[in-house]
Amino acid sequence: MGGSRPADLAGDDRTLDVSASYKSADDGHPVFCLRYIHGKHGLKNKKLSTKDKAQMLDRLHALSQLTWEEVRQQDRHAYGAEKMSFDSLKAGKPDLMPGAIAEADAFHDVLVFRRNSNKNVFAGVRVSNTLHILYIEAKFGDLYNH
Repeated sequence: MGGSRPADLAGDDRTLDVSASYKSADDGHPVFCLRYIHGKHGLKNKKLSTKDKAQMLDRLHALSQLTWEEVRQQDRHAYGAEKMSFDSLKAGKPDLMPGAIAEADAFHDVLVFRRNSNKNVFAGVRVSNTLHILYIEAKFGDLYNH
């Protein structure tokens, strides 16, 4: 173990720069967290197929290759997002939110992203470079009235 690289990384000259600092959070790449995902609108939803989950993973990977600034410049029907009030969501605001309990009231909006070309979405709140995914829409219209 001590310092050797796993076989699948042998010959890979890329290094992970964990000390990277950005001028602003928009210069960084999105990081995704599923810790606070809403139970009814999460990955265990039986309406989500294996294909749906694979498409979600593909979308997260594609978004992670962009900076937040690049995401902001994208069309909301492509790789961009739109802000939406929690009041617009059928599920409402989850009981558990990122940050301290006192900070939970600071969240009024979610960022809504397309997870595939069929208009299905996922939504979450952004804290610095991290998007805390709260909801994954299984079927069009499950999360909010489009």
